[in-house]
Amino acid sequence: MFVILGQALLGSVSVFVLSQWVAADLTETALDREVANAKQQLKARTAAESQQALLLAKVVASQTGVQDRFAERDREGLAAEFVSGFAELKTDYGIRQFQFHLAPAQSFLRVHKPEKFGDDLSGFRNTVVETNTKGIVISGLEKGVAGIGNRGVVPVTRNGVHLGSVEFGLGFHELFVADFTHQTGYPLAILRDGQNGAEVIGSQLPEGMDPLELADATATGGGVDASGRYFIDRIAIEDFSGNPIATAIIGVDQSACQAIAGSARTLGIGVSLFLLAIAGGTLVFASRCIFSPLRTVTSRIMELAEGNADLDIKGTARPDEVGDIARAVSVRCENRKEQDRLEGQQASDRASRRHSQEQVKALIEGFKATSQDLLSAVDRANASLQATAGSLDQVAASSAEQAKKASGASNDASENVQSIASGTEKLASSIQEISQQVGRTTEIVNQATDGVRATNDKIAGLRPPPARSAKS
Repeated sequence: MFVILGQALLGSVSVFVLSQWVAADLTETALDREVANAKQQLKARTAAESQQALLLAKVVASQTGVQDRFAERDREGLAAEFVSGFAELKTDYGIRQFQFHLAPAQSFLRVHKPEKFGDDLSGFRNTVVETNTKGIVISGLEKGVAGIGNRGVVPVTRNGVHLGSVEFGLGFHELFVADFTHQTGYPLAILRDGQNGAEVIGSQLPEGMDPLELADATATGGGVDASGRYFIDRIAIEDFSGNPIATAIIGVDQSACQAIAGSARTLGIGVSLFLLAIAGGTLVFASRCIFSPLRTVTSRIMELAEGNADLDIKGTARPDEVGDIARAVSVRCENRKEQDRLEGQQASDRASRRHSQEQVKALIEGFKATSQDLLSAVDRANASLQATAGSLDQVAASSAEQAKKASGASNDASENVQSIASGTEKLASSIQEISQQVGRTTEIVNQATDGVRATNDKIAGLRPPPARSAKS
């Protein structure tokens, strides 16, 4: 029972710990994905504006009228065509710069500022220099006099002759930051290196967050702000050539992830308590319906093992495994009772047979003693008979000798007649004595025969009846 309770507690704790670990892992994973998504959206938005500037430049460079006026160096004609519409481009598309260049990087017409032209830009406008020297299109971020711009520069040619380049530039400043934060929901701040250190060129971070402090705090990796709501990380902003040009501080609201984690923790606690309740109910049910009957049956089994078969077995009517055990123990008790009865009967039979055997043994011993006495009497009678027979032999021999002498000596006949008569009388007396001895011997033999017959009858009367079969 305690093992089951321990397992239930261990299972509940395991579920709780696992739920907390899963919640933390899911929160961390979701936050990592959210931060990665925020960075990716910032890069995508920057690249999209670069492509927008490049597309506008390509559209202008492909116009035949522009090519003709540019080839004729007709600044007034180009200005008349584009200056009036620049305000609309600036308002609708955020265009800050629209400019034509002569190779390698001389300003021919600033549509956004037509009064200024002819200055050399080769010292800081590498995009213009590369486009005019290599005849390639270039797009991306670049630092200029007015700050960082997202530019698209396209060469202008006519009939295969390079005429110069045209450029569109979108602002990379507060307007870009505000627009990005509004559309994506990620608070953003952009810093650039200035003469006096890092400068903030746009910030949409929540109130109380200092972009400069956060830039220092995230120098080695992202972290949570003081409120605990936002995860702050930094992104290196690169120019068109891949060199760092600015730093972006971006925030990700992790309250949704925290809410999900809290829900997961609450769910884990609820599941753990539910499992504990189920385990407790199961334990109570098992204790009453399984463990207690099992303990009772076990105690009966121990008593049965100690030899007590007169037991009251409860639970034999149950249809489950406990009932099977109880019925098995009940059958074992009945078998033990029958076994005890048979063992008692067998012990009684053995005692009866042992008594009969002792009586037979006593009779046999008596028979042996009687037989020995009879044999001794027969031996004595036989010895007496042999002695009588020896005397008879001597008398017969003497009679024969005397008869021989009588036949040989006639002179002594008369004397011997008297001796023969005397011998004859002795012979008759001896024969009579022998007859008496034979009669006594016959009587003794008859007595011995009667004794043996009586003994046999007694032995036959003591023979045990045939064994009866008994059920085990």
